[in-house]
Amino acid sequence: MTTSASTTIQLRPFSLSGLFAPRKVNIESPEQEMLPVSRMALDDYSDARSQARLLEYQRAQRLRNFLMGLLRKGDLSQSTATAAWKTWTMLSDELSGSLIVPNGVATPDGQLLFTWDLNDHHFEVEVFPDRTGEIFYLNYRTNATWEYDYQVGDRLPDTIKDKLNLFVL
Repeated sequence: MTTSASTTIQLRPFSLSGLFAPRKVNIESPEQEMLPVSRMALDDYSDARSQARLLEYQRAQRLRNFLMGLLRKGDLSQSTATAAWKTWTMLSDELSGSLIVPNGVATPDGQLLFTWDLNDHHFEVEVFPDRTGEIFYLNYRTNATWEYDYQVGDRLPDTIKDKLNLFVL
């Protein structure tokens, strides 16, 4: 196999209990960045909660690869991709690694949107290229909504953590 110079970025890996330290990520071949987890490993976990956490860890690795793919294709800037990963890891860390991995999509204007939906609750985090963002919540049943503007890296108010607690394992 031949190797060539590749572009690297620094992203902090998903921390399920501090399993990994920060490392360089090869964005030319993201499939090599996903750590293999065999079906056998899933069977070694005896309780449903442990299996759910392992599946969420795999989803977090796919989210990381998704962000790297968007960056490689030019759909996100490095600043936005890094800010999005930092936002995700901060949210996850705030909830002790229990937060369900969000769905993510890049917008045509270079933003990244994370969404969570559960029953009557919709929660989204939008990350802008300037490392700012917006958090939005909607209760489908009552139509109650609220928004919160934030700077990536800032600590979140408890009211936001309370809403996010709806989306934990």
